[in-house]
Formats: sequence, C-alpha cells, structure tokens
Amino acid sequence: MLFRSARDGRSILMWGRFFGRGSEFWMLPFPAESGKARRVLESLQDAFPVRGFDWLAGGHRLVLAAALPPSVYRSHLYLADLDGGPVTPLGAGIGSQSVPSVSPDGKQIAYTEFQYDTNVVEVPLDGSPIRNLVATSRLEHSAVWSPRGKEFAYVTDRSGVDEIWIRNVETGREQPVVAPHSFPRGDNEFLTTPAYSPDGERIAFVRHNRSNPKNRDTTEIWLVPATGGAPVPLAEVKGAQWAPTWSPDGKWIAFTSQGPPSGVMKVRVGGNEPAEMLWTLDLSVLRCVAEWSPQGDWIAVPSKEGTILLSPDGKQKRVLRSPAFTAMTWSHDGTILYGLEGGDIQQRIIAVTVASGKEREAARVPAGVLLGTIWVPGAKMSLSPDSGSLAATAVDRKS
Repeated sequence: MLFRSARDGRSILMWGRFFGRGSEFWMLPFPAESGKARRVLESLQDAFPVRGFDWLAGGHRLVLAAALPPSVYRSHLYLADLDGGPVTPLGAGIGSQSVPSVSPDGKQIAYTEFQYDTNVVEVPLDGSPIRNLVATSRLEHSAVWSPRGKEFAYVTDRSGVDEIWIRNVETGREQPVVAPHSFPRGDNEFLTTPAYSPDGERIAFVRHNRSNPKNRDTTEIWLVPATGGAPVPLAEVKGAQWAPTWSPDGKWIAFTSQGPPSGVMKVRVGGNEPAEMLWTLDLSVLRCVAEWSPQGDWIAVPSKEGTILLSPDGKQKRVLRSPAFTAMTWSHDGTILYGLEGGDIQQRIIAVTVASGKEREAARVPAGVLLGTIWVPGAKMSLSPDSGSLAATAVDRKS
C-alpha cells in the first residue's frame, strides 16, 4: 500500500491492490472522525504496480507512476484528476518511471528513471564462469530443464507480452508453447514459474489476468502440453495461486496460495476434489518456489523459521537450515537440496545433504552478477540433466 497526505493536510490518499478487486484509491479523512472515506480514480482499477504519486496544487489532480495494460513491468508517469476525466500520459520510454515529486510551484516533476533486465544464465557447479543461456534486451526468466534433457522452457517478453518458449540446446531451435492466442480472449498479462511434469509431457505455469470475466484480477496455475496446445486451469481455489511443483509420480501439484488462508496446498491433477491445505503460513515469506523432492518424501518450503521440509500429507515438518534459501532445487536423486544464499553483495549456492543437514559451498556467484526474480514468489533454479550446472535468472537493474 501507498499513502500520501494532501497538501492541505486534511485528507490522505491511499492506494492498495486487492486480489479479486484490483487496484483501489481511497481518500481518507484526517482526523478520521472529520468525514467519511470515499473511493476515487476508479478508472485505474487495472493499474499495477503503482510506484508512487504526488499532488499538484489545488488538491484535485496528481501525478502518479503506474503500469497500465498492456504493460506489466514498466511504469510511466500519468496525470489524473480525482473529479474524473481521462488519465493522461506524461511520457514513455523503454525504462520505467517511479516516485514522482512535484515542485512547490507545480511547474516541475522530479522522478526516478530505471531499467530492469533479466537473462537466463547457467551457473556451473565446478567453479567455471557463469554463462548466458538466453540473453537479449528483453526479459527472459524462470528457466526449467525438461526431464528429457535436451531442452528447457523459459518465459520471455520478446514479442512485447509474456510467452513461454522452449529451447532445444542441441539444435538451438526455439518455439513458443504459451502465447496470448493460447487463450480465448488473448488477455494474459504475465506468466511465470513454468514447471515440467516428471514425464516431460506437460508444463504447469502461473498466469495473471486482470480481465477475467468472472474475476477481474486472477492469478492461476494452468497446464499445457509441452508440444503446445490449449492450456487448461489446474483448480478452482479462492485467492491467488503461485509456484507449482509436481509430485514425482505426476499425480499431484503443490503450490502456494494467497487466500485467505495463505499457505502450501496440493491438488490432484485432473481430479475433481478440492485443493487440500497442507500448511498455513504467511505468504510474505514465500519468496521462492516450493520444490517437491524427486523421492516424493518432502516438499521444500521457505518460511520465517528457515527452509522447511514438509511431508506431502502436511503432518510432519523439519527445519533443514536457517535462514531460508531465496531459490532452490533438488538433486535428481533427492538426496541434496541446492539453495541460493545471500543478497545484493555476495551470493553463494549451498548444497545441503538432506539426511545429515551437512552443508557445503557448491558455487560462488561473482560480483556484478545478481541472481533473483521478477515476481514474488517466483525465484527458482533448475538442475541440468548432467547435474553439472544450475539454470537461473540474472537480474540487471540500472537507475
């Protein structure tokens, strides 16, 4: 949420985003007993993210930095009137504008301009340098290796909107498997965290859509054949669905849900049963994707306590290590959990032996490279078929 006091000090403008309702702006009286709250700027329901706003003289107009459809990642400056009327763009570009501040005389605006780029990289586990797998001036992220070993799927906005592409590493051939035309209305806005089924025949992914006729603001998990085709939704769940991970037999998908309640849920693929809550917890700690062990005995989940191993029935849990990893993936035999540790200064890949809890440094991320994600929860890594490297997302931010 964002708040900004009006210039006369008698009211406060509040912005918040609510799943199922979208963005809402409210004028709150100050002091609270001096009046009633009223909703304003209803035409900006689809604005997200909103990265700051400031008042113009008179108290009826403001400058705000927001992303409006069809843009998802890039925010620009707009002039808006609380009494109605069109929202007018003040500028555009390949970067994003944020945190506008209007001068006291109302003649100038100071703001931050920033650019955000992500690439798919390979992090070798033998100490070799990190190298690019897919790197362009567009956004590429959330790569995952196929169990078949010759290809990986990733998200790209090379066409101007999010799509999921598959790249064959032997031939270099690429093809899209999820695009706007994959859906009847052609209205997906962002895609993230694709996950192959254990047999490599299907891909689960997260799709966000602000134009759903049943619910104007939805984040859902969908399934699509790895060869392309019509995607189908995984399950009807109240609230947002994030970060799918498959059981090793391919019969279940676990995911994080932003309810209420929030937590880790699982649902039978293709079944009619309702999703089952395994563990209720604060979604704010779910920065990375939960990962189901190839042995099927544990689901690795981030929590305030650390990285937790949760049994698939939700009845047992064990703190594997603390603090929690910010991205993680299992070894192919399920005996080791690889995790990303550290922040903007220094990052390391840690390998934890699950049986003993013993840790070792598997790789050190060099200075100048930052591994991360665009969406939270969404940070993930994927172990290569030969277990020699990890596919990850490298983030480049300039402002």
